[in-house]
Amino acid sequence: MDKDDDISGIIEEITLFHVLIRKGEELITYPNTLILQKGVIKNPQKNKAENEKAQTKTSPAEAQEGPTS
Repeated sequence: MDKDDDISGIIEEITLFHVLIRKGEELITYPNTLILQKGVIKNPQKNKAENEKAQTKTSPAEAQEGPTS
């Protein structure tokens, strides 16, 4: 993998021409052509830790109410 294109984060959305990747507060637009040319690694351990961290930030009242529309 090229060092210039080394991006890590959570995939927010996959569209026809690009992928939106969240890295902290930053939202990165990454072209699909590069996704197809470069290697992509799914890190389930890191994802699990980030999901647990996000769940602990949610208050118990919000968790019981569920998402609001």
